[in-house]
Amino acid sequence: NMEFADFVKYKRLYRKRWNTETGFRMLDEARIKTKNKHIEIRFFYFLVALLLYNCWKVVKEKVSFRRFLIELQRMWNMHVNIQQS
Repeated sequence: NMEFADFVKYKRLYRKRWNTETGFRMLDEARIKTKNKHIEIRFFYFLVALLLYNCWKVVKEKVSFRRFLIELQRMWNMHVNIQQS
């Protein structure tokens, strides 16, 4: 028989693991795909992905990660179009 305290402990541990797994999955979604062989460029792309992920964490309650990236791209495109006009 499992004691209630053990149940709470395992629930907390599983939640922590689940959050870690979700974080890796989201970071993989943000990863910029490249075949560039220069480590500096690949590292820069990795840092950009981390930045995107951390920005999303701030507004996580309000929007999904995919929607966040789509809206970010939409705003960027609007900015570029305004600059070109």
